[in-house]
Amino acid sequence: MFDCSAVFNDVSLNKHLIQGPDQTNSLIGVLTRFRKEEATFTCDIGQMFHSFSVNPEHREYFRFLWFENNDVSGSIVEFHMNVHVFGAVSSLAVANFCLHETAEAGLREFGDEAPDFLRQDFYVDDGLKYVPSVPEAVKLIESTQATNAAAKLRLHKFARNRKEVPEALPLDDRAKDLKDLDLRHDALPIQRSLGTYWCIESDTLGFRIELKDKPLSRRGIFSTKSSVYDPLGIGSPVILVGKQILEDLCSQNIDWDDPVPDEIFARWERWRTELLFLKDIRIKRCVKPPGFGSPVQTEIQSFSDASGSGIGQVSYQRMVNAKIQVHVSFLMVKSPVAPLKAVCILRLELTAAAVSVNVTTMLMNKLDYDKLQSVYYTDSKVVISYIHYDARRVHIYVGNRVQHIPDSGITSQAKTIPPTRHPAPSQQINCPTTGDGSIDQISFGNR
Repeated sequence: MFDCSAVFNDVSLNKHLIQGPDQTNSLIGVLTRFRKEEATFTCDIGQMFHSFSVNPEHREYFRFLWFENNDVSGSIVEFHMNVHVFGAVSSLAVANFCLHETAEAGLREFGDEAPDFLRQDFYVDDGLKYVPSVPEAVKLIESTQATNAAAKLRLHKFARNRKEVPEALPLDDRAKDLKDLDLRHDALPIQRSLGTYWCIESDTLGFRIELKDKPLSRRGIFSTKSSVYDPLGIGSPVILVGKQILEDLCSQNIDWDDPVPDEIFARWERWRTELLFLKDIRIKRCVKPPGFGSPVQTEIQSFSDASGSGIGQVSYQRMVNAKIQVHVSFLMVKSPVAPLKAVCILRLELTAAAVSVNVTTMLMNKLDYDKLQSVYYTDSKVVISYIHYDARRVHIYVGNRVQHIPDSGITSQAKTIPPTRHPAPSQQINCPTTGDGSIDQISFGNR
């Protein structure tokens, strides 16, 4: 039973398993907290699903056939899986539950830090954690390893943006790419963390684009677009074009394996070529510049806009330190395409504002800052007027969004951008870059 979704006579094991509660941490939450401090590390729990046993009375359902004594020329016999398998719908809930129980068991002996790390900063078996200093990182790693060892779980594959930490760990506990390095002289490699590519040496997040040949059809275009994993929306302006191509194919009722029209073929070839340039985009992992210190004021500032092609929302983190220095860093973007059904721009602007509220509310819940505030910006005065309007006196499309936005408590926090400060599409916007080509966060002096 390696494939629990395999169907025979319209029956599969997964159809009879209960999925269980979803205790998986938010991917966006883990990634955004990972960017909080300059010092950080990543790790992995080895063979997490196979570390938890199936009750003996249930192992009868995890039977599979294999060669006796592992001899391919011998007879085929029946075996039972004693541990949870990756493909079972119940395995994820079991693994998360057991990891949380491991954290609870370590509270008395190891204090709060290691259990909090296991409960809040793991996405399934991958852990990403920020720490104030190197000694605290080493202490946290040792206590977390001890907590896991008590439950016979192995915490390994450590990667760190400070070379002192890997040097303090045994070779077998380091990430694969760090095992053969001389950490005193060799440059640190690129590490994949929750699908994002983290260049440890420059401490930036970016992409690794590997385009494979796909059939020139709606199915092939969808496969190529989906191959670019971008949970923070760093490449949204580029990915949006691919979404628009797929939307046009849907509007023309092009089937999954039908050839695409010549006009869309030209757009697709141009977009596929330009997609490779995403690998040159990098953003700073840490939202604070070196030496900035602890912020005394932190805000999430969110901007929303819309057009006939798509809806855009972007959130930044604005911090003020004790010296009244201000630093603004990119957090994330959402860029859904505009619906196929014709909708007026004012309604799309309102939809963009609702998306902005949803994203900002999620970030407010996931970022662990004290007294975190939020500010919303739009270039539509109509949207601001809608927010203060009685939802019962407008059309249901507008009413649902108008009612949702004040429910999030932002009525007094929404602001409009004056036309004189709104960048027109024809204007060129120069992004500040660092010496290594990565996009730097925007910093301001005293205000």
